[in-house]
Amino acid sequence: MPVGRPEKTVGHRPLVRDAIALEPRISTAELLRRARLAGYDGGKSAFYAMVSSVRPRDGADLRGPGQISEHELVHADVAFVGGRRRVRIFASRLRWSRHVEVAILGDERAASIGGALVAHFRAMGGVPLLAIFHGARGVAREGARGIEWDPSFACLAVTIGVGVEVCERRGRTDRPAQWIRAFLARGFADEAELAAELAAWARAANDRVEARFAEERARLRQLRIAVPNVEGRV
Repeated sequence: MPVGRPEKTVGHRPLVRDAIALEPRISTAELLRRARLAGYDGGKSAFYAMVSSVRPRDGADLRGPGQISEHELVHADVAFVGGRRRVRIFASRLRWSRHVEVAILGDERAASIGGALVAHFRAMGGVPLLAIFHGARGVAREGARGIEWDPSFACLAVTIGVGVEVCERRGRTDRPAQWIRAFLARGFADEAELAAELAAWARAANDRVEARFAEERARLRQLRIAVPNVEGRV
């Protein structure tokens, strides 16, 4: 049997694979548009067939264990002895078990948020299929063609192998920011006391879901990346 030329879609599989890893729900039409910009001049049907072969066929119920984590960068003016100061807390939560990790950050750069994200996945024992960010501050911005991820953060997400999405539904009350701000409403002597109390609060919250978390942790995928130092990790 003669060997024909490689399909025109083959060279664009990495583009499709990386885009789906970053945005699991990206439409095939949008993938085709990006491939055209990258030089793809083949047929639509062949491209759609290639995307179908690349896109995960897990049929996963995203309500189940190991599927979704939620993340949010919370800003608050906290009352300390001597005056109020702005505090940034990055919170991560596994949606199914409600296990939580928190970190106090010195800034809102993508590198700091990415470092906290990796540290939180390490503490959780693995990586879910999808990480949902409530708000894009620090890691992405709204561009002419939709969400534009910070390049370094996008590279990190692909390296970890977790899909990321931004949820801007501000009306939802069950968000990390809601329970973090409720905790911060009290006053603290200084930042050391804040860190200690925040860590104790997270431990207490996790103790209540310990059995459920053990089940979800077994469903997480292995984290294959070194953990960077995260300033102020709680």
